[in-house]
Amino acid sequence: MSTKKRKVADENRRFNKLWTEKYAVIESDGNPLCLICSVKLQNNKSSNVERHFEGKHKEFAQKYPESECRKKAINELQRKQLIQQNCFSNYIHSGSTTTEASIALLLQIAKAGKPFTDGEFLKDCMYTNSGILYNDFKNKDLILSKIEGIPLSARTMKEQILNNAEEVSNIQIEDIKRAEFLSLAIDEPVDVTDITQCCVMVKYLTASGLQEELLELLPMKGQTRWEDIAESVLKCLKTKNINIERIVSVATDGAPVMIAKNKGFIKLFSSHISHEIILFHCILHQEALVAKSLGAIPQLKNVMEVFVPIVNFIRPKSLNHRIFTAL
Repeated sequence: MSTKKRKVADENRRFNKLWTEKYAVIESDGNPLCLICSVKLQNNKSSNVERHFEGKHKEFAQKYPESECRKKAINELQRKQLIQQNCFSNYIHSGSTTTEASIALLLQIAKAGKPFTDGEFLKDCMYTNSGILYNDFKNKDLILSKIEGIPLSARTMKEQILNNAEEVSNIQIEDIKRAEFLSLAIDEPVDVTDITQCCVMVKYLTASGLQEELLELLPMKGQTRWEDIAESVLKCLKTKNINIERIVSVATDGAPVMIAKNKGFIKLFSSHISHEIILFHCILHQEALVAKSLGAIPQLKNVMEVFVPIVNFIRPKSLNHRIFTAL
């Protein structure tokens, strides 16, 4: 006697609200949505939800056991999920599929680092190829009209990218403000126009883990003295309403202007903080750290006194370098 196979769709399973606090999932279009990895599960089965959580997010379960700590972390994930949804809903009008398509294409162009003008070129390619691909479709004219209505002008793309960037920046600043401890990394590279750009990186901890983001890129059009760099960084933090008392460490490239004992960036910056901060040396500038260490070794001091002037004579001038290379 054959038995009819049971289907999941016929079981009328519903989302259990207790899963949110236990497995970090919320209901999205009738199915569970993971707040940690944003993966939507196929059906409302407790075993599937539990298997996904224990198999994919074991570290989260160990870091936040079932307590008030996990509840706080999940609330933070829910807040971020809501912000992400609102970020795109601000630009997508109800029933406007062309605007939604424009944002999807805009995201791809921005990720690839292509210029804004490529939007019109991409739209022309879609329109031309669609006329060939859908030639035997009855609604061919409707498809072409939809493609033609996608807003992809350079001005539209610029405004949308700037709006999205501002929204992401605001979310980042809010996360930084909520962090209990902050760590800064300061560097001052020079761009192609010979303008020093003070790069301020920030590292902080959120409910989703450790984050490292670019806080600001400050152009130093005038002098780059230690007080100029400190003033720019402090002004940037004040403008963004970031509490400098939460800064516990600062990483620099080890240049004298940054770590000088009496007149250095660290000296002036730390004077505005009531507690002591930890100073780190950037691992990407190891040569500066090694040069200082070699000069302090008595056995190598005589070698360095001869070697350094020779290098300084050859490298700065191209003529000396060419003659030395030809030897």
